[in-house]
Amino acid sequence: MRRRLPDLTLRARLTVLAVAAVAVAVVAVSLTSWLVTQASLYRQFDAQLQAYAQVAAKSASPADALATLRSADHDGRSADPGHGIGLTVQFVDASGAPTAAAGEVSAFPVGAQARQVAAGTISVGSEVDKIGSDRYRVWIAARPAGGAVQVARDSEGVEHTLADLGLWELPVRRRCRGPGPAGRARARRAEHPGQRRQVDPSRRHRDRHPHRRVR
Repeated sequence: MRRRLPDLTLRARLTVLAVAAVAVAVVAVSLTSWLVTQASLYRQFDAQLQAYAQVAAKSASPADALATLRSADHDGRSADPGHGIGLTVQFVDASGAPTAAAGEVSAFPVGAQARQVAAGTISVGSEVDKIGSDRYRVWIAARPAGGAVQVARDSEGVEHTLADLGLWELPVRRRCRGPGPAGRARARRAEHPGQRRQVDPSRRHRDRHPHRRVR
């Protein structure tokens, strides 16, 4: 046997529908803006790495490439004393074997796209690799003398920014969940405007005669 839901007035139903529609709209807008921001941040991040890979491909060694990129890098979030600028430059020969590396990570995995660039099949490529708990985005470019260069950077700064944006939107979602106890009480009174609130007789007497005691 089904439990019957309490009958709501037309006004109450419209109120519930309006609150639900606003909540869905706010969540949809928040999610869309977060996804757009995510795509934009990673697009800028990858564009910078791609430019770095083109510069590093013309360098004589990973150390020289890293020194050049350090002077060109202006990202304040990654320039922290403990991790330099968060970059790793690695040279790969035509067979796909790493030959030298410099930067934050001592050695870097050579993925499928890096092997294709090193072999001359494609001119550029990109990969995402995870080392320990850190996620690195990698851009690969062909070197004029043969082989390829990998330029990798920890994407921690972008991830922290996206996490902060997600936490900032939580209060917005909470405000759209519905009214609190006081709001629900007002809604019940709106549904039954003829229902009067019961008042204790002794309290009514005190309100009329504040200086008399009620025996």
